[in-house]
Amino acid sequence: PTATQGAPFALQEYQQVCDPDLGQPLIQVYVNDAAGRPVPGVQAIVTWEGGESRFYTGLKPEISLGYADFEMDIGGVYNLQLADGGEPVSGLSPVDCDPGAGEERFWGSWRVVYTQPLRATPTEEATPEETVTPAG
Repeated sequence: PTATQGAPFALQEYQQVCDPDLGQPLIQVYVNDAAGRPVPGVQAIVTWEGGESRFYTGLKPEISLGYADFEMDIGGVYNLQLADGGEPVSGLSPVDCDPGAGEERFWGSWRVVYTQPLRATPTEEATPEETVTPAG
């Protein structure tokens, strides 16, 4: 399955994630259709000074068919955008996480969620076949 045709994906949310189980700082991308179902095959593009990486959702189905991730380097600053459009997210960098209680600090991640908006219902207009001309 691939991304459905229709409106481009809209940025729904992005937030810091402090989860020591991730092991390394990631940009975690989740892409859903208008019904909230994960969408595989969506290309994400991460850029940084002097570089670019392209990757696709759906390659880690054990997490979600609409999931993809990118490993960040400490000190790097990254920008994320979907190839199909949607609002870019700029200035992403590893998050300094402090678990408290004397536990060791670690580098956290970002979770970015894109959702395909519902398509607006087009106004009903007559097509040429439906146009009625008055008999004259």
